[in-house]
Amino acid sequence: MHRPAILENRLGSEKIWPAWKPAGNQVSEETRTKESRRVANTQAALCRCSTDLFRPHGHVSVSAMLASVLKAHRKFKLAWDRLRRLPWTLEYEAVLAEPDRRSRFDRIYRRKIWSRIAKHGESASGEGSSFDKTTDFRTDLQRFMQGMRPGVFLDAPCGDLNFMRHVRFPPAWDYIGADIAPSLIRDLKRQFPAMRFREFDLVVDQFPATDVWLCRDCFFHFSYADIHAALENFARSAGNIAIITSNTGITGNTDIRTGDFRRLDLTLPPFNFPTPAIALRDLPGQIAGVWTRAEIAAALDNFARPS
Repeated sequence: MHRPAILENRLGSEKIWPAWKPAGNQVSEETRTKESRRVANTQAALCRCSTDLFRPHGHVSVSAMLASVLKAHRKFKLAWDRLRRLPWTLEYEAVLAEPDRRSRFDRIYRRKIWSRIAKHGESASGEGSSFDKTTDFRTDLQRFMQGMRPGVFLDAPCGDLNFMRHVRFPPAWDYIGADIAPSLIRDLKRQFPAMRFREFDLVVDQFPATDVWLCRDCFFHFSYADIHAALENFARSAGNIAIITSNTGITGNTDIRTGDFRRLDLTLPPFNFPTPAIALRDLPGQIAGVWTRAEIAAALDNFARPS
């Protein structure tokens, strides 16, 4: 049976691909070949799904026919979504090919990769940094800060300040925004000249003396080794407490290359943080846990390095 004309046109159209050309480090030929195979396999899956959708069902019950159509529709949707995501795999491979953390995250910011993937242009830091998505977090953070003695608040990584500029700090707090991406820091200094910003690598740069370090939506993008190094760096500092985002409802953690993404629960191995005494609300399935420097240092002593 022939596939529907609309499907044929969409599969053959280049309009489904985002306008993107590699810059800087090029994607390897091996990766291109692998992705070409994935494109071909996904297109074949779409064709099989379309055949299932439009195949005559003969003398079968209406309920059986509906169940078959719904099953084929689900397969079609999954295959179509997978096909649309393939170009982002190539772009992310180009990012991960950058030689160091600074280059990777600077490229992510300059090319607005996270906001383009999410199709959410409000923030270059992605949909999770939008004003609406951070309502609960901003409310809880403001309430938490009101109960503390004023001091130094280090926001690292600070991202593009899309939601943090709406946080109402109590008087006398000293805010420092820090991020590893040089282009981002230059833009922030130009946009907010009255505020303090600095280029900062959590893994290797010395932490300033802080009363609160906010590390939101960062370690999801770090390898185990870089997370461990950043936490050790903080533990050696004169910092007081850290507010770090952590996922809930997952059964285990996995390692990645820095710059990629996965969900992460800091109370599970290999990190083994204690359950935070205070947890600020954040995105669904995510909290911002409050840990002291002493608690983090103790967890590092029990860090279960992957075999």
